[in-house]
Amino acid sequence: MKTIILVTISAFLLISFLWKRYSVTDQNSVIEATPDEISSLPADALYPAPKEGKWGYLNSHKTWVIPPVFEQAEDFMADRAVVAMLSSVTDTQFRFGLIDRSGRLVVPCIYERLDYSSEGMARAQKANLWGYIDRVGAVVIPFQYESAGPFSEGLACVSMNGLNGFIDTQGRLIIPPQFQRLASHFFFNEGRAMVYQADKESAEKAAFIDKTGKFLLSPQFTYAENFREGLAVAQPLDSPYYGFIDQQGKWVIPANRYENAWGFSEGLASVAMLLPDKTAWHWFIIDKKGNLTTPGRPYRKVGSFVEGLAPVQDEQSRGWGFINRQGIEVIPTIYTGLAHFHNGLARMEIGSPLGELKIVYITKSGHVFWRQV
Repeated sequence: MKTIILVTISAFLLISFLWKRYSVTDQNSVIEATPDEISSLPADALYPAPKEGKWGYLNSHKTWVIPPVFEQAEDFMADRAVVAMLSSVTDTQFRFGLIDRSGRLVVPCIYERLDYSSEGMARAQKANLWGYIDRVGAVVIPFQYESAGPFSEGLACVSMNGLNGFIDTQGRLIIPPQFQRLASHFFFNEGRAMVYQADKESAEKAAFIDKTGKFLLSPQFTYAENFREGLAVAQPLDSPYYGFIDQQGKWVIPANRYENAWGFSEGLASVAMLLPDKTAWHWFIIDKKGNLTTPGRPYRKVGSFVEGLAPVQDEQSRGWGFINRQGIEVIPTIYTGLAHFHNGLARMEIGSPLGELKIVYITKSGHVFWRQV
């Protein structure tokens, strides 16, 4: 009996600790968005939001334009958004479809997974196989792939028999399957795609190819990311450090200092060094010449800049907030989860993962535009 009581007390203390650690701690400091902030939002913007367990869409006046009838809802991309509904009254399995800006289901919720791209094609999963549909739901490329990525610059990465290749929008195989890892992670950007290929010793190495499959930079990296704004994050073989290369493979920012890095966005990139005891990170912001634009900050994570702000996660509380281009924390790290800014607002989560999470939309000043009640 004593053991059971001790275990129960320990569990209670652990839950209490986690609840405090991973929940919002400054609820009383919330400031509502000003009329000027609200009037500056795009007039045609639609924001997915929950109400009584269902999701719909609010406009910039906080009016429900599309009623909350969906199980899940994603941001609009052009005139389409992915939504989810239950497959039946008695089923708990979500199925995904597409709606237009009026809320009309233009593609029924019949797919196991669905992702709409800016090029007017959606990759969809049905019966565990992937294919592609257009914006009205017509199957353009049959369901035949083990994995599939989004179309970008006219090509998409697909997986067949465990290897990845690239197809065009007609489903024609342009680059035969020969690359490793999950196809959904690879796509073309700035005329190049990062891929992984195994050598004779079966060690996977990162490389860059053009749209014919020709290697522009041979397999020579432990890790790399797609080019963004002319530079790509890369990690040399047998090195713990990350740097940035240009499209000819020249090291613009040498891989000799940073042990973590994100690609460039809006002219800036976030990079990090481990403290000497290897227990925590120190993050910096750099420009394209490698110059430090901010002092180091002891965050757990720092993401890429979107609309002038970058997400940051506090090392101790694990809360999320945002810094500006000068590295100043303009939105405190009090949120449990977040999404990047989109149409002037960021969709944040408050509460605890161990309890109820609620959605809050905030402005770039950190003021609350709308909150779930």
